[in-house]
Amino acid sequence: MLRVLTWSATEGVSETDRVDSLRAAMAKPDIHFWLDLEEPAPEELNLLTTLFHFHPAALDDVRAESVAPRMGVFGDYAFLVL
Repeated sequence: MLRVLTWSATEGVSETDRVDSLRAAMAKPDIHFWLDLEEPAPEELNLLTTLFHFHPAALDDVRAESVAPRMGVFGDYAFLVL
């Protein structure tokens, strides 16, 4: 399941589960977003590669059944496993 929270000083906070809304948010430089994946479907995992270009180590953590909580910083994003 995919959940996206966005925030900007002009638009405030919004929540969606739509990928097109995520792409629109990413195109705006003043919007910050949080992407939450819980038991992601294969097409949602594909977004991490195609849209976000996630580091392979982060992708391994997403696919793992049981991973200890941790945080990693890869370039311009932070990756949290909770």
